[in-house]
Amino acid sequence: MVYPVDNQTIPEILDMVGSRIRVERLNQNLTRAELAERSGVSEATIARCEQGGTVSTENLVRIMRGLNIESRLEAAFPDVSPSPLDVVARGNTARQRATGKRASRNNQDDALW
Repeated sequence: MVYPVDNQTIPEILDMVGSRIRVERLNQNLTRAELAERSGVSEATIARCEQGGTVSTENLVRIMRGLNIESRLEAAFPDVSPSPLDVVARGNTARQRATGKRASRNNQDDALW
């Protein structure tokens, strides 16, 4: 089943993640009890995750590790290295914070004509 996540609500995305966890567990022929033992989380947490409920990031990673699929996180969060030009422009220093959005200087409400 394909789940396009664009324009989906958070509960819909949680349902999709839970469904995929459940399918993977069943494909590996594991009970919730067996996965709970492997991953170090309770059966209730696994059930909540599979049903689209909220679980902590730590517990999601533990469940993924119990299923030996934690490497799939790389697809969701690939390493994004700065371009060589960005590195040179910053003087070989890594970016530490976002600058945020700046107000436009061409705001006509500020003009006092």
